[in-house]
Amino acid sequence: MTTDTEYKWWEDWELMDRLLSYDPETGIIYAKERSECDFEDRGSGSSFISAKGLASKYNKDTCGRHMFNRRRKPPRATYYYLVGSMSYKGHSKQLQAHRVAFFLYHKRYPVFPLTIDHINRNGCDNRIVNLREATPKEQSTNTSISKANTSGVKGVSFLTARNKWRASININGKKTNLGTFVTLHEATLARKKAENDLVT
Repeated sequence: MTTDTEYKWWEDWELMDRLLSYDPETGIIYAKERSECDFEDRGSGSSFISAKGLASKYNKDTCGRHMFNRRRKPPRATYYYLVGSMSYKGHSKQLQAHRVAFFLYHKRYPVFPLTIDHINRNGCDNRIVNLREATPKEQSTNTSISKANTSGVKGVSFLTARNKWRASININGKKTNLGTFVTLHEATLARKKAENDLVT
């Protein structure tokens, strides 16, 4: 029997759809009105607050508010995402806006190892047209050129000390060296081949 603490309410689509409103055109998620059944009586004596009272306070303070709007850059991430905390019956959960948006629209979360990729590489743009399911390999190829890049080609840099070009690629969040080359053209070809190998 599943206990209240084991209940992963954020994976219950009908509940989340009742609590949140997602606009696929803007990518924004809003809080909906809650009812008495979404809360539990709290406290005792003079500090007692009924579930009905908590629902009334929530609707006054939170209903219609933009949810998951805090920018955060996780470790190894190449851009910022929108995150936020959400509570249900006293249990809080930190959630990523793009995952909630995908879930509300498609009625499911991606199943590992699939992830959600922001097509235009803007992690704060959660319009449904900008979200796609992708393998870690596919997602690793959808990254922008680093500001420190000197070649103009993603994954290719010049090693001054060796007077050679180095090609590399990120695979599952880890940088993999593809070798060093005499010409930029050779390094670029090695990088392109690695990209093609990842998606085939």
